Amino acid sequence: MVEAGGAADTLELVRGDGARSDVVITDRAMPGTNGDQLAPALKRQSPMQPVIMVTGFGAVMPASPPGVDVLLSKPISLGALR
Repeated sequence: MVEAGGAADTLELVRGDGARSDVVITDRAMPGTNGDQLAPALKRQSPMQPVIMVTGFGAVMPASPPGVDVLLSKPISLGALR
């Protein structure tokens, strides 16, 4: 597991040496670039990169934002994340 300090760090880590992470897990609400902005940027950079978004707003969102493969509502269990 690798943690990133924010969206820019995440993009840099995924870009890295061309290696793809198994999955990127992001929150929707983050300072600066939020998860709604990060997910499509990740997909532009690495279209096959799986992206999971966790959010406290999942119950009121009609659909997953662009670039998000799985949307999970907080709080989440380890079973739901698996």
